[in-house]
Amino acid sequence: MQSNEKSLRIGSFVSGIVLLFILYGFIKLLISQDPGVVLFRQYIALLRMPIIAGLIFFLFPIISKSSNLFQNLFVMRGTRQLLSVLFFSTVTAFMITSSFEFIVENAPYRFGIESISQINLESLSILKKIIDLVISLVLLLPKWLRSNSEIILLAPTWLITIWLSAREPDFRDRKYQLNYIFAVLVGLVLSLLLGILLNTEINIKYLTDLDTIGAKPGYTSEFLLLIISGFIVYVVVFFLFNPQNLRNRFNPKNNDNTNNLLLNKASALFYVLLLIWLFTGVFSLATFLVDKWHLPVVLIVILFSGAMYLIWYVDNFFRLDTVEPDRVLDRIDDFTKIINNRLKIQDKWIQQDEQKNKRTLVVIATSGGGIQASGWTAQVLCGLQEELGVSFTQSIGLISSISGGSVGTMFFLDRFNDTHHCPTPTTNGQLGQFENQTLNTIFNNATTDWLDAIGWGLAYPDMIRGFFGISLGKYSDRGYALEWDWQRDLTQPQATLASWREKVLAGKIPIPVFNATLVEDGRRFLISPTKLIDGTLEDLIHSQNSNPNPQDPKALDFHTLYRGYDLDVTTAARLSATFPYVSPVARNDSKDGLTHNYHVADGGFFDNAGLFTAIEWLDTHLDSLDVERVLLIQINAIPGEKLKAKQKGGLGWWMQSIGPLKTLYSIRDSTQIARNSREIELIKDKWLSNLANRRTVDFRTCYIGFPEGYNPPLSWRLTGKQIGDLKEAWSHITQKESFRELKQLWRESGKDRHGRKNWNFPETFT
Repeated sequence: MQSNEKSLRIGSFVSGIVLLFILYGFIKLLISQDPGVVLFRQYIALLRMPIIAGLIFFLFPIISKSSNLFQNLFVMRGTRQLLSVLFFSTVTAFMITSSFEFIVENAPYRFGIESISQINLESLSILKKIIDLVISLVLLLPKWLRSNSEIILLAPTWLITIWLSAREPDFRDRKYQLNYIFAVLVGLVLSLLLGILLNTEINIKYLTDLDTIGAKPGYTSEFLLLIISGFIVYVVVFFLFNPQNLRNRFNPKNNDNTNNLLLNKASALFYVLLLIWLFTGVFSLATFLVDKWHLPVVLIVILFSGAMYLIWYVDNFFRLDTVEPDRVLDRIDDFTKIINNRLKIQDKWIQQDEQKNKRTLVVIATSGGGIQASGWTAQVLCGLQEELGVSFTQSIGLISSISGGSVGTMFFLDRFNDTHHCPTPTTNGQLGQFENQTLNTIFNNATTDWLDAIGWGLAYPDMIRGFFGISLGKYSDRGYALEWDWQRDLTQPQATLASWREKVLAGKIPIPVFNATLVEDGRRFLISPTKLIDGTLEDLIHSQNSNPNPQDPKALDFHTLYRGYDLDVTTAARLSATFPYVSPVARNDSKDGLTHNYHVADGGFFDNAGLFTAIEWLDTHLDSLDVERVLLIQINAIPGEKLKAKQKGGLGWWMQSIGPLKTLYSIRDSTQIARNSREIELIKDKWLSNLANRRTVDFRTCYIGFPEGYNPPLSWRLTGKQIGDLKEAWSHITQKESFRELKQLWRESGKDRHGRKNWNFPETFT
């Protein structure tokens, strides 16, 4: 232990000394008046845009390789995605080097400074030695590589993309291997042809006539040609890969569309490269034109964007639709009636033996965690139906979901059959091929790559809105691009809360509650087809103002906040799953009669487990429900963090700087876990004991968490291996003693090891 502490101190000391030397060299570089050093500073300033772009382009793949958040960007699905990314990375590399060469060659003529060859850093001995060392290392490279710096720039993207894509399970197929190799070879040939074209003297009349832009025609033509080509590609891609158009091109009820869709979707990395390509060219040209007057381009762009936001009142909105006057909800729903309708399917079974068979309610709480949570929620819910029988799904009365769990819940409920009140079983109630196909479809839909649609939304509607304040549509952004992508896989893509409400009231589907967070005051926002809070918004405000001991509402629900309006189910799931910066924090469209314009954020900010709402609902309504047994299941998509054997503290200066922020981030999960654990204990104690003449309820709980030993991603994209991990993890769960006890509880007679009676449900109630 002392040896480790000593090593840490030595490392800290050495790092501090190195930092001082860097600081010393930087100060000398800034204050030196030597002509060679001044010229060096001038060229660094002029070349800042291609230098920054080059560093991002080169380092981003290297950093992303070990990041759970960005690594999956470099995994391609299909050879078309692979080919497009490889070629676009080549074009982007040429854009960066062309911008560099254009500025270097034309700077002496535009700014009246010496050629870059006149730079002399003899007066900066330390810095010159470092530069000489770098030059010596570069000279070790082959001559053809030194003269083609694009190869060095694009190497990380090519190598990491090829390597990570080759690790996909599809690569085991011989035909896929041949197509994969063919795509790499075609990408290589196209890159070589592009290099030959751009290294040939290009003199385009209408480009080289622009004397005010550059005095070197070849470099100017090449540079402007790449910018113009980038804009042409940008426009073509907008129409070619628009998710709204693709949504209408395929039948969502066709289970075999997945492979076809992948061929018609550009990867998210494709859009990243396209933006780097455009930004490098445009900003390099802009700085070259205005640096003569020392205008700060980036600051001007930021201020211009802010001005456009103010002038055009730009924001991200979600659409609200009006409902008929007779469907406006002012009072809380009769959950006794709703649950009776949902569970009446158990009545025939109960009548067979009223002493043993009791009406049973299942409540599900499913956590957030991006597409990992979506896939794990779908896998667990479908797996429970397979393992416990259709009767389990038919007994679910409420699902409280958060973030990615809301997306998995949406796909699960979308496939419910109106007759059987669950994802379609066969007519004889046995698990058959048709039902297995339905459950597999739910899982596939919940794990489909959605990051590509977000990439399109970010590159087009959001970027155009951000820079120019111009909207491509009030309901067009990366959030709606995500919804359009989901709708292709839904059997009812236009479903709304109102249409689902009819099914909930009839007992055909459980009550879904999509949990979100209101940004302006931090309250929970409960989005559900049912009305969960009694009274109108005006009633709540009046009660606060008139009551001497007012109780602040802990949450607001959709029908209270947006009285008389309806919402798409995909929008409800998306608002609950507003993963930070992946999808926008949006607010309601301005409508007559609405006094509160809240922005809605991810539900995980308040409770990432979905458990708080489930327990609150049970605590409020269980006493009035005609049920004698309750099973509360918590689905958690991210493995919990255990107490470590060792904890290396951060350095003092670093911790004093970011310590408070790190503490806020660290306690988010720990406080929620501690609170939820205590809430479960309290509600179990309340209903298992006969307190205040309250009837007892056989209250059971089960925790189904994603097991340790895997490396779940934090993005909205899963690789083939990670999809396989979800299935493998579920198989691991079914072998655990806790799950065997759950299966025994649901399907077997007798008693468990604690002496409690099992419930002995049939395979199905229909």
